[in-house]
Amino acid sequence: MTDALAFLARRAPLFLALGVFAGLFLPDIATAARTLLEPGVVALMTVSLLRLDWSALGRSLRAPAAALVAALWLLVLTPLLAWSLALALGLSPSLTTALVLNGAAPALIAAIPIAQLVGLDAPLVVGLVVVTTLALPVTLMPVLLWLLGLAGALDLGAFLLRFALYIVAPFAVAGTLRAWLGGARIEARTVSLDGANVVLLVLCALGLMDGVTAEVLARPGKMLGFLVAAVVFNAGLQALGALAFRGRGRLAALTVGLVLGNRNMALMLVLMAGAVGPDFGLYVAMAQLPIYLLPALGTPIYRRLGV
Repeated sequence: MTDALAFLARRAPLFLALGVFAGLFLPDIATAARTLLEPGVVALMTVSLLRLDWSALGRSLRAPAAALVAALWLLVLTPLLAWSLALALGLSPSLTTALVLNGAAPALIAAIPIAQLVGLDAPLVVGLVVVTTLALPVTLMPVLLWLLGLAGALDLGAFLLRFALYIVAPFAVAGTLRAWLGGARIEARTVSLDGANVVLLVLCALGLMDGVTAEVLARPGKMLGFLVAAVVFNAGLQALGALAFRGRGRLAALTVGLVLGNRNMALMLVLMAGAVGPDFGLYVAMAQLPIYLLPALGTPIYRRLGV
């Protein structure tokens, strides 16, 4: 088992890319994986947090200015930007909702290993993941109420219960395990944990693709529009973040760009629990394509940029 997980970890970019496309071309497997999506999200959060270098979080918080400003960009400015652009472009209500929720989503926890893989500032990513994830209930409610008018469609008690299950519980379990096992024992199993993360990421990707193949065949124009919107939104935010933070140096600028573009949309999907309509799930599925292809496609780009 250890050797198999190590094999997956060494070839993570390949398996992540294969996983997201397998969900499209093998719809029966995607349907079977859909029942495991929610426990998969909990397990992925827990294993990722267990693997998380908490000393890196401490280092990022010793100079909190960049992390604080970037967190404000992620949770406050980006949904406002998405809402303004959607109105200016006259986008459909479902796509507007999807883009605003994309902009309101916390940093993607998988951005931590991606940052390590491509040579970016992983401690900064750690700080952004923790801060934006824990701050989500505070920042998301104004987005739902003021920008989308959806506060009435969301059961606050149920939302907070899901937040506790999908976010608070993984933090608590991972923290307890780290305290019990010790950082050294966990670091000794880093490769196995990375391999487990690959398995869980692929499982989540498969589950998110449930029903997407049928939608592509039934409504190819709409799905293509969602895909283009997701890719442009991801790439545009990465470029915007790199430009906005270029005064802090190339490494910090590219790191903030990485996090701005790549958000934890699977978490948003399970937290919203269908409160924003079925099209949001389809957009989330399309948004996985640039995320899962980034490790394979981004590494040579970052190397050319001198990272």
